Amino acid sequence: MSCSDDGTVQKTCIRTGATQLSYSSDIPLFSIHVEDNYRINVGTKNGDLIQFSLQNKGLKQLKLHRDIIRSILSYGGKLYTCSEDNTVKSYDPKGHKINVLIEQNNF
Repeated sequence: MSCSDDGTVQKTCIRTGATQLSYSSDIPLFSIHVEDNYRINVGTKNGDLIQFSLQNKGLKQLKLHRDIIRSILSYGGKLYTCSEDNTVKSYDPKGHKINVLIEQNNF
């Protein structure tokens, strides 16, 4: 699974080299995280988090940051993101709650 600043996400079979999934966006994409082999989270240049499911083809876009999301990970049912807006945030998808965990002037 990979994403690119050209706005694409691709899932490629390592054995055959065939593209198994392709998604295209008008926004440059900078980070990707796959949960449970079917939920994909992608961070964009403008601070949005795009979530989509391989099971039901659902797509959701959330404004989490003011700048590029550089890193995404999941733990305990929450997503954690780090951005060039100098914040680290948590997002609880069940309660739709966003918390700022760290905010610095420059890190």
